[in-house]
Amino acid sequence: MSEEIRVEDAEVVGEKETKDFDETRDLTLLNDDFKKEDIMNMVTELEDLGRKIEVGGQTSYQNRNFVLNPTEFPEGTVGKSRQAVFEGAVRVDSLKGLVFDYHKTLGEIKKCKAEMMKQESIMNNTQSEPWEVLEAEGAWEIARAELRQKELAVEGMQHRSKHLLRSIHDFHSAFKENEEITQKRGMTVLDWNKPEVEHDYWSQVNDRKVIKQLMYQQAALSKEGGDSLPFQNQLDVGRIKSIGNEVNETMAARLGYTGSDAHKTDPRAIPNNGGIPQSEMPASWTINVEGEQISAPNGCPHRNGAKCTFRKVIDGMCDYLYCQSLGNVVQ
Repeated sequence: MSEEIRVEDAEVVGEKETKDFDETRDLTLLNDDFKKEDIMNMVTELEDLGRKIEVGGQTSYQNRNFVLNPTEFPEGTVGKSRQAVFEGAVRVDSLKGLVFDYHKTLGEIKKCKAEMMKQESIMNNTQSEPWEVLEAEGAWEIARAELRQKELAVEGMQHRSKHLLRSIHDFHSAFKENEEITQKRGMTVLDWNKPEVEHDYWSQVNDRKVIKQLMYQQAALSKEGGDSLPFQNQLDVGRIKSIGNEVNETMAARLGYTGSDAHKTDPRAIPNNGGIPQSEMPASWTINVEGEQISAPNGCPHRNGAKCTFRKVIDGMCDYLYCQSLGNVVQ
């Protein structure tokens, strides 16, 4: 089908009648704020890049990981095989429709050319009245514009067919790969309507959703905080916690919770220079730990040497103001 779109009727799509019709160049008529060359370069480059990277279409990665995402369509299930077939079949239908539109457009191109020839005969007829010549010139200009518009539509169909074929290949490959796993489990896509096969599919989906929720909880994330579909069941908890620590440290510094002068403005401060100045820190104090009055800092169960192990978000030295900010200090 794609070869049919790219090759057949090349002479019909030829630009003989529109070789001097440059819609990019004519854009300069619409705007005087930019140089003609700048407009032409911008539009041409974006148009060319847009076709090369298939703007408006999904990537192969998105087809495999978003459309056939692992939560809704677990690997090794008939449900995933069936969905891959469905996605591919839908695009096959779209490709067929594109072929029909392609041939219709070729027919319309021929009609535009015939109209131009008709109007040219009137313009070249010395017996034509002035108003007939003027009317023919207008009709010829309209036909030429419609011809170029349809030529561009054919170009768009060619690029669209390329994208559809790639997507069809993506889903067909995903189907073959998954069906191989499914068959090892004793099922095929042709068993799609058997109750026990569908029960297996929905059980797998439920398990994936449970795993997803547990992983979010382990990573201390809400769904909205880490719902990138390709990784929703493969969350790297260690990586997420590392990111969280970096964010917290950055925010602490931005809000003035760290630094040598931080304690002067905020009681939650954790100075980087080793703690609160000695003149502001009592030699010892009492804190309330789960209802028990404990002598601090030496008797504090959260103290490890000079470091407070209770403060997991912001690292720092053991100090009086931190416990005071938590309301643990007993005056």
